[in-house]
Amino acid sequence: MYNIIADLHTHSLASTHAYSTIREMVDSAAEKGLKAIAITDHARTMPGAPGPWFFNSMHELPLLYRGILFIAGMEANVIDLNGTLDINETERRDVNWLVASIHNLGLPGLENPTVEKCTQLWLNIAHDPKVNVIGHSGSPEFRYDYETVIPEFGRNHKLVEINAHSFEVRKANIPNCREIAFPEELILNANTNRLIEYLRAHTNILENRKDADAILRSFENV
Repeated sequence: MYNIIADLHTHSLASTHAYSTIREMVDSAAEKGLKAIAITDHARTMPGAPGPWFFNSMHELPLLYRGILFIAGMEANVIDLNGTLDINETERRDVNWLVASIHNLGLPGLENPTVEKCTQLWLNIAHDPKVNVIGHSGSPEFRYDYETVIPEFGRNHKLVEINAHSFEVRKANIPNCREIAFPEELILNANTNRLIEYLRAHTNILENRKDADAILRSFENV
């Protein structure tokens, strides 16, 4: 088993298909021995998503609670085959962690996907400087050329998620997830220092939080 130290894609009751408050989720992370948790509730296109004020106010939450590093994030929806995300500039500024995912919502912009179209979609997202995580991208319907795109994700510091929940609710994704999967030395949330280095280098957490530098230093070499 991998030594998972952080859950970096989670939903609170603000997304209305999950049932825990943010405090309950952080408490649960502490009880499980995690070091960090990212709250990544859904952006506006997902039915039941929270309003923009939810994301604009996340800076009010503590960066450190019960010894857990709290990362304020969002899961944005890919809404067309150009890789457009449903996030505005204010939200880009306010969130510290951005997951980009395709959801099967029947959006007209995602009709008639092909491997070639989905490959270009993800290549476009690879060059979006705000995106941190490529969410549950193992769908057979939206399969892309892994050998072309995943190295480009790496060159642009994008983290490719293997979503544990997919093994329960998206069973058709499992073969592709296994094909995408990485060795442990490339798994960001299997090592605290690796996570902290990434947060420093590839997120705006230091810009948005005055106490971030001291808090991140407290996690290094622990």
